[in-house]
Amino acid sequence: MSYTTTIKAGQVNNLTNARFFASYQVDWIGFDMDPLSTHTLNPDAAQEIMNWLVLDNLMGEFANRSVEEILHLAQLLNLRGAQVPYEVPTAALKRAHLTVIKTLALDMPVLPMALDTNHIDFLLVEPGKQEWSALDAHTQRTVQDWTEDVPVLLSVPPEQGMVEALLAQYEPAGINLLIPDEIRPGVQEFEPVLDLLEALSDTN
Repeated sequence: MSYTTTIKAGQVNNLTNARFFASYQVDWIGFDMDPLSTHTLNPDAAQEIMNWLVLDNLMGEFANRSVEEILHLAQLLNLRGAQVPYEVPTAALKRAHLTVIKTLALDMPVLPMALDTNHIDFLLVEPGKQEWSALDAHTQRTVQDWTEDVPVLLSVPPEQGMVEALLAQYEPAGINLLIPDEIRPGVQEFEPVLDLLEALSDTN
């Protein structure tokens, strides 16, 4: 299956979601490896999940970890990519042949005047505590400018109308699809995600 835009599934922390996105052949499956996150997946649990998956598009979503820890976990789990906060230096990650995504939240106190695009493959833009629809005109223009400097992924929930509007407005390289929590272990509501993936399929 292929899509009209790059799709990264984010905050994956269980086998149900991992197998779902593997079956729908999204571009990247991101596992939350931030030890302070409510969605965090510890390395042992991540290893168990990845033993079920034979894929070359698995990515760790890292925060509150050193570059050395990231490199260690990437090698241990056979990850092909690393998503890190904007301020994390990434030269060593690129030397390790990882695809690198830097994240930047739009509600940070001061947005960078000029992007540091060295040693990264994508910039992942998050609205932060704001809603995408609540961004002021200046911030909207800033995001549009970034899309001209580096491939940008927009972090979005699986809401088809919102996603289609954002893709039309900003023309990013793709989206980071935030996954709802499981209803209970092993049970997930996939209908909104399925509707979105169908809408973004290049067969439509």
